Amino acid sequence: MITIYSKSILSRQQVKSNETRQKLLKAVDKLMKQYTYDSLTVRNICDMASVSIGSFYHHFQTKENLLSIYLAEDYLEFSKEYFTKEKNLEEYDLTQKIIEIFKSVAVHCFEKGYEFVSSFQSVKNKGLLPSPKENYMNTAVFSPFFHQSVEILNQAKQENLLSEDVDVTKIAYDLCVLCHGFLYNWCVSEGELDFEGLIDRVFRAYLSTLLNKPH
Repeated sequence: MITIYSKSILSRQQVKSNETRQKLLKAVDKLMKQYTYDSLTVRNICDMASVSIGSFYHHFQTKENLLSIYLAEDYLEFSKEYFTKEKNLEEYDLTQKIIEIFKSVAVHCFEKGYEFVSSFQSVKNKGLLPSPKENYMNTAVFSPFFHQSVEILNQAKQENLLSEDVDVTKIAYDLCVLCHGFLYNWCVSEGELDFEGLIDRVFRAYLSTLLNKPH
């Protein structure tokens, strides 16, 4: 009886913890329509979510950590449907697979709107790009695209499409930096910049320099 009761308590605690986490993430979605990135505070978020400051720091390290996880998770939910209904990555070659992954970033941004996405474009937001100092393994906004690129590039290496001396982590990081530059300028242009077109042209040119030439 004691063992069963303990498991039941643990289960309820896990459910409550997940509910609190989701409240905080949903609060961000509402607040980013009212505040800029710099003016948004942990207090704002906790008040909107009806969650204590202590609970916030139990789930997230900083405001930046929460906001980065919010955008990354929002993209992952979006991408599940996008790559089921709109695109099938298995139909593409190496170059196009990577291009389509990063084009989905553009489509996701279009759906969120440039005003919303612009709120995250702050030099104080250290959660935008994966950090080289952390061996790229974190939950930055671009982490999903980074890891997808590494996976595809490693597969290309196994198929002898890339040279053995190619560092796939550096290439994937380059792609994230390029895409973020396009994203930033898309925000500056108030959504007028051809975000998808830039990804297609620049990524295609860059990746073509890495491919083994057919004999």
